[in-house]
Amino acid sequence: MSEERPPQAAGFATIVSRHALLPNDATEELSRDAAARGVSPTNLAIERGLLDAVQADLVQMLLRPRDSIPGYELIDVLGRGGMGVVYRAKQWGLGREVALKMVLRGNLASQADLDRFQAEAQAAAKLDH
Repeated sequence: MSEERPPQAAGFATIVSRHALLPNDATEELSRDAAARGVSPTNLAIERGLLDAVQADLVQMLLRPRDSIPGYELIDVLGRGGMGVVYRAKQWGLGREVALKMVLRGNLASQADLDRFQAEAQAAAKLDH
């Protein structure tokens, strides 16, 4: 008989597995240890050096997709690169699916990172397809 995991641990395991952030055996051990200590598996993964801050943000955003970005629900990750993460998201106001790119470092992004991101957004906005 398998032990039932709390919803956050189950969601954590699904996300880190789907995005290959941790090996399955490490995910299971982390989920068990987090439940035993009464802490979130994401925080424990950071504490143990298994996830960096960017990966932890990704997990947290996908655990709470409606709370992450007002007006959007994150559905999945389409891609990750040096600049940011691109999510498949639902834009609630217009009832459509969109690609939503976010700067990886968020509040820690340098001015150069933000300028580059802005230039990329302006170039994309000029596209007509």
